[in-house]
Amino acid sequence: MELLRVLQDGSPVPMREVTTRLRLAPSTVSNLVRNLSGSGLVKRRASGTDLRSAELVASPKALTLLGRYDEASRTAVHDALAELNAADRKAVENALPALQRLVASLENPEREG
Repeated sequence: MELLRVLQDGSPVPMREVTTRLRLAPSTVSNLVRNLSGSGLVKRRASGTDLRSAELVASPKALTLLGRYDEASRTAVHDALAELNAADRKAVENALPALQRLVASLENPEREG
């Protein structure tokens, strides 16, 4: 899922960038790409600028599946929040800025680990 998330805007992404963003070994990403390609979710092609490098692109099928996943996730979170009392919903709301900073930190490619 995370590999597809890197490709979600539909633009080609260099394989090297995918490995960096996911913090995975190139061989691991290659195996993921092989499996996703076999399922028709990812296309691998030679780079337009460097024929020694590969670019990855999410297929329309993958983008549709990501959209369906995101909608299901939004619905699940909305429904779960609706079951909380007002004080708990407010606590979640108050935690959002810190959680957004946490996500930004985790997505920082300069971060080690």
